Amino acid sequence: MILGDLKDAERWLIIHRGFTAALAFLRQTDFTKLAGGRHEIDGERIYAVVHRVAGTAQVVSKLEAHRRYIDVHYSLTGTDQVGWKSRSSCTQADQPSDPEIDAEYFSDQPDFWVPMPREPSPSSFQRMRTLRSPASHRW
Repeated sequence: MILGDLKDAERWLIIHRGFTAALAFLRQTDFTKLAGGRHEIDGERIYAVVHRVAGTAQVVSKLEAHRRYIDVHYSLTGTDQVGWKSRSSCTQADQPSDPEIDAEYFSDQPDFWVPMPREPSPSSFQRMRTLRSPASHRW
């Protein structure tokens, strides 16, 4: 997991070649005018899924893992609670890995929680943009 601010994201471009297009999308898109749902950035290689939902609290948040894509979560407003635990330490799968959606969810207790963004605002809503780019490695 990488935690940071969009304004400092240039430093992460070396991690994966798809980050350049993903960050450009985040910086250039007016999300007040963009409908929820899937938006292709570079076909199947990089796409965004826009969610307009209340942030997730620790009591209902599930650990999430991906095998094919790198997930970039970006909150515009409000707070989402993000838990972290090593994928190899997760043992309580809620459902088998689904290659169609490239996601698996776990009920394991995270090793730690991070509010995203770091300034809590539990009564506001957030929009989460999940940008996917094929990962350069698998577990």
